[in-house]
Amino acid sequence: MYNIGIFTSSRSDYGILSNIIKKLNENINVRLKIFVAGSHLSKVYGYTVNEIKKDINSELIYCPNIIFNKHKIDMAASSNKLISIFKKKLDRSKIKTIIFLGDRYEILPAALICLLKGVKIVHIHGGEITEGAIDNYIRNAMSMISNYHFVATPKSKKRLLNFGIDKKRVFLIGAPGLEDINKYLFNREFLEKKFNFKFYKQNIMISYHPETLDLENVNKNLNILLSSIKKFKKVRLIFSAPGADLKSDFIKRKIKDFSNKNKNSIYFDSFGHKDYLSFLKICNLLVGNSSSGIIEAPSLNTLSINLGIRQRGREKAKSVKDLSFSKNLIVKTIKKVINGKETRKKIKNPYYVYKNPSSKFVKILLKNLKKRN
Repeated sequence: MYNIGIFTSSRSDYGILSNIIKKLNENINVRLKIFVAGSHLSKVYGYTVNEIKKDINSELIYCPNIIFNKHKIDMAASSNKLISIFKKKLDRSKIKTIIFLGDRYEILPAALICLLKGVKIVHIHGGEITEGAIDNYIRNAMSMISNYHFVATPKSKKRLLNFGIDKKRVFLIGAPGLEDINKYLFNREFLEKKFNFKFYKQNIMISYHPETLDLENVNKNLNILLSSIKKFKKVRLIFSAPGADLKSDFIKRKIKDFSNKNKNSIYFDSFGHKDYLSFLKICNLLVGNSSSGIIEAPSLNTLSINLGIRQRGREKAKSVKDLSFSKNLIVKTIKKVINGKETRKKIKNPYYVYKNPSSKFVKILLKNLKKRN
């Protein structure tokens, strides 16, 4: 029997991990426990642990760690609290292997505890680059302390090998979040009824997060974005909430205020993963700096405008347009989409490598764990 844990701290990483969780749950040789932390357990961010509870029947281990200081998230204090809570919960769990995904700041303190206690660390989505966020440092640090690496692209694999990581521990599976991404999505009518609103003929999703290595310009950049999209009065503007990062509270207040003042705009505090992908599929365009515009949007045949430096360095499909925070450039590019000069067609996604990455992940992982038992 393999005692395996999975760590999730946000709606975004849970959505990507969900198929892997289901595959592990189906394996009679696996006893799975889910460590839940971060924004999942915060009412401010929608208490998204409820989505996990609806989806799976694995044991959930709660690690509430978010601390606010004057209504702003204190990442250092939150990390410190997580270390204390996670250590106690890890000791009681008796797991031998734990799975982490990506580059959220919460994963590093938890992974360090695992390293010190001899728990095998499995990391997904290593070897990528996001130059405009502290995520880049966290992802690289995770690569240095992990035992097994499951990467999304050949270039990511090569980058890890260049770090000196043993090639026998690096496995190419593609992006797990793309598995069956177009199946079982909701249609317009369902979403309109559920969220009590109406799509327009043309719709834009806006997903903007702070550039955590350029916090001084968050207000300036957000103002440019909002003044750019304000021109499109006949387009439905759909805002999703930012993740639990520094300045995210400021961004949330600003886009809520914008939505209240512009009748074609609507703000959602929290989507379920399936809801978010359904919106993204329906919309003509995604504007912002979310990784979903780079990894998921191309497989939904949705065009995206990637703003600023947060995602600089990531591999991108041709459907992703990199722009600086320039009102003229943003308006001009959106007009091309709205006027039909940029069309939605089948897009080749560099993150789609295998049809069933979650099955491949489980097979490789259990094979390697068996070798070392």
